Amino acid sequence: MLVAAMAFAWCVISAEKSVPAIPAPQARAAVGSSPAAGQRTPIRSAIPADVIAFAKTLMNLPMGAERVREIDGQRYVFVLERHYHPPGFVGAPVGWHKGVTAYELH
Repeated sequence: MLVAAMAFAWCVISAEKSVPAIPAPQARAAVGSSPAAGQRTPIRSAIPADVIAFAKTLMNLPMGAERVREIDGQRYVFVLERHYHPPGFVGAPVGWHKGVTAYELH
């Protein structure tokens, strides 16, 4: 278990050095939509099924693209970003890949 944790830490540390910096989502201009007003916060509970379904429709957009959508009375901003899952992760691509991050807008 310790070896796996050390290998994961090494992958993250070495990737940070070799991967170009990605600007924070708050600093990027929205692509194809008006800038989202309000504070972005990560979703801290179970992600609603409607949010996941909408995120899946955005996968063909370019990296860095953002979309704002209101779902069940809550506004969200969806950002296409680089995601990472360690080897052996089940249920999503392994390694670095394009993914959609959803943030709540307040």
